[in-house]
Amino acid sequence: MDISQLGSNKESGEELFQTCIAETFLKNQEEDVLNGFNFPKFFETKNRALTSDDAFLFAVIVDNSPAGFALWSKKDNLTATLDFIYVKKVFRGTEVSKELMSAGLLLLKKKGFEAVLLNVSKHNSSAQKYYLKHSWTNEGQHPKYPSAFLYKLKL
Repeated sequence: MDISQLGSNKESGEELFQTCIAETFLKNQEEDVLNGFNFPKFFETKNRALTSDDAFLFAVIVDNSPAGFALWSKKDNLTATLDFIYVKKVFRGTEVSKELMSAGLLLLKKKGFEAVLLNVSKHNSSAQKYYLKHSWTNEGQHPKYPSAFLYKLKL
């Protein structure tokens, strides 16, 4: 298993990102999930990750194939957000999720962030359990998105 931060080389980062998206997220999502997905925000944040220092994109590669990715961004000087995370179903419950989280959180700590926020759908009980198990706190209903909870992790 190899974890890569995409962005240090824009061209290779973009190529790997496109492969990662095609082989993980788009092939494995159910239609109802895709219908509610915020593609414009996703691609805007992804572009920032490949061109600036206020967003970070990581991919986990297993046997030369993307197994998942995570996209993080700066909210303010002390707070970051986990904007998107996706792991292929066959790799869920393995080290892939842990590697994505560890790499992102380590980088955020090094950059001086003190907390990370993320949105979790109220219907995604497995994600809620995962984040609670890993020291995130449920801060209640998200102020902007009534169908999501806001989770926070202090670094």
